Amino acid sequence: MFYLGQCIKLFFKALLIKNAGDFPHTHNIRNLLETLSEVENEKCKITIKNYINKYGLELSILTDAYMISRYFESSYDKINAQKLINTVKNIREDIEDTC
Repeated sequence: MFYLGQCIKLFFKALLIKNAGDFPHTHNIRNLLETLSEVENEKCKITIKNYINKYGLELSILTDAYMISRYFESSYDKINAQKLINTVKNIREDIEDTC
């Protein structure tokens, strides 16, 4: 879960560097995605807003999982981890294609 959170954060930060030249220094994945929607084209902005609405809970779980795993021992069951992996793949592929 730690690496999954890292993966999506670094992807969003790379897009922000590419399109805005900088990124907010935060671990909050949803905030990174919202910031990205402010600097992207209209089609990408709509895609991002849809993902924030559809996967807001999952993005929050990934942010929390990242922070918790840095400071505490944690574990996640395989089924929920796989759901989050699929969510990250979907978001990443669609945003990469659209933005």
